[in-house]
Amino acid sequence: MDEPRHGDSSGEPVLYHLLLTCSIRQRFTYLSLSDFTSLLLVNRVVGRFAESVLDRMFSRSDHTTEKYGALLRKVRAAGTDIFNLSHALASLARSRWQGEELRASQLALAVLEWHSSSDLLRCPVVVAPLLAQFCGADMQTLQHAICCLGLAASIEQLQLADAYKPMRTEILKAAIADGNNLLLRSMCELWPNMQHVPEQGYFETDDEALINAAKNGDLQTLYYLHETSHVPCGVQNGKALICAAKIGDLQTLRYLHEIGHVACGVQNGEALIIAAAKGCLEAVRYLHETGHVPCDVQDGEALIRAAQQGNLLTLRYLHETGGVPCDVQDGEALIRAAQRGQLQTLHYLHETGGVPCGVQDGLAIVRAAEEGHLEVVQFLHETGGVPCDVQDGEALIRAAQQGNLQILRYLHECGGVPCGVQDGEALICAALMDDLQILRYLHESGGVPCGVQDGKALIRAAKWGDLQTLRYLHESGGVPCGVQDGKALIRAAQWGNLRTLHYLHETGGVPCGVQDGLAIVRAAVEGHLEVVQFLHETGGVPCGVRDGEALIRAAQWGNLRTLHYLHETGGVPCGVQDGLAIVLAAEEGHLEVVRYLHQTGGVPCGVRDGLAIVLAAEEGHLEVVQFLHETGGVPCDVQDGEALIRAAQRGNLQTLRYLH
Repeated sequence: MDEPRHGDSSGEPVLYHLLLTCSIRQRFTYLSLSDFTSLLLVNRVVGRFAESVLDRMFSRSDHTTEKYGALLRKVRAAGTDIFNLSHALASLARSRWQGEELRASQLALAVLEWHSSSDLLRCPVVVAPLLAQFCGADMQTLQHAICCLGLAASIEQLQLADAYKPMRTEILKAAIADGNNLLLRSMCELWPNMQHVPEQGYFETDDEALINAAKNGDLQTLYYLHETSHVPCGVQNGKALICAAKIGDLQTLRYLHEIGHVACGVQNGEALIIAAAKGCLEAVRYLHETGHVPCDVQDGEALIRAAQQGNLLTLRYLHETGGVPCDVQDGEALIRAAQRGQLQTLHYLHETGGVPCGVQDGLAIVRAAEEGHLEVVQFLHETGGVPCDVQDGEALIRAAQQGNLQILRYLHECGGVPCGVQDGEALICAALMDDLQILRYLHESGGVPCGVQDGKALIRAAKWGDLQTLRYLHESGGVPCGVQDGKALIRAAQWGNLRTLHYLHETGGVPCGVQDGLAIVRAAVEGHLEVVQFLHETGGVPCGVRDGEALIRAAQWGNLRTLHYLHETGGVPCGVQDGLAIVLAAEEGHLEVVRYLHQTGGVPCGVRDGLAIVLAAEEGHLEVVQFLHETGGVPCDVQDGEALIRAAQRGNLQTLRYLH
């Protein structure tokens, strides 16, 4: 670094450049003593600050030789003469006292000791970067340091930064990163000519920064990014304008359109649609009247969204001023309003907008019933004249499905919808949802037989373990537990519902071995050991039904405990169906199962012409391949090297190397 001549004002830009160099880096860095010399160019306060740092340095070492002592005396003798003091420290820097550099953290610690001193506030532009360096040297820390020192709105202190544009640029960047509007306002007042900053080439921005500013309603940041950094307002196809419309930020919207020259109709009028959905009427008005966006863009989607969200004022504007018919898209607005329970909006669309309540085959009443909006259902039926049984009573079924008893009663008792529509589907839905209250109503008040659709309700209740519903259907509804050849018992076994299984067998009289013992096979597949035990020990189902299918499936899915039981207690040979169990276990990579079948069950590993090793190799189960070959004695080249071919086809390199 060239040492500045006495009285040379060009020293200040050098100072700020050095400060930025040491404070902006993303990693913890060192500040050399030669760099530190430049700190002395600010004012005499810094000179005294430098002395305190030197004291700190020399007090921590025993190596205060005559050489360094002389230098220190020279520094102190300089007193408040900034020029001489800077040269004294420069000499000290060149000497590289102990070959070390002065850590920036030491400077920061000294700064912190000075925190209560009024002298500190006389050189904030020096202090803030040093403090930032000590705290982590990221962009936001600089701004935090300035704010902590009470300088956020200090025009006087910002004027110091104006002496060198890169310094003020960094403060601006920090303010933007932290969303500090107070600091931004101060800068806007002080630096109306901010557009000159990018000419220095120090400040980089991107599209996302401008979009985020619009999204957050931060017009000052957006202004800075556009005016100073030349980020176009229309980046990403006008996304910033859409974001501003979404939050109803009219000022930002005006700026983007009038100053930034972003067309209000970007992305096929998406801004107007989003503003309507959010109920931002002033934004909608501006986009239409000033931005010339037609209110019916995208086939009137804005009106539909406004109706859906219940934004009645916006809806009225779009219809009455914007000329959008209320029945666009075949009355979709009315259906959305009904679905969301927007009764006032519904009144307007029907009575003012002239939309028939029964559009799209009465879909509005179906959606309202599903969502539980009783007043809407009543309005659509009583005022709008929509029959309650539209779409073959779909509204009643949806109400049952969602557990909306009040609506179900209204549809049946006032709307005249038979509870048994669609072959009693409502009752089946109620059973599926374990809603006993609705189930009772449908059966006892609606007259729906509990056994509709060949006892489907009871089967579903058994599947999900809804014992209370199951008992009602059987004991009150008279549904035999053995409907569809005992399907309920099979489903209960498959899903591991042991209590349900007990009830079906012991109370319902369903034999556990229905459908050739399918229940025990399904339970074995899922690994429900207690169910398997019950079916065998209480239900009398032989474990070897269907030629040992239960054992094979238990092996295939790695259910080792179930496999043990079926073989050791149930007496099923492990080699049933020509050793299929070991083949499938090998294919799935269940090494412990393969080991058990071979070592305990006595199944040769090479059954079916070594198919187990071929499938294990294909799937890349190296440990299984090793076991089958090394322990089971299966040659790796069975089936004319098929295992190697399959491994190569699948790219199982480790297995391929082993086989080769």
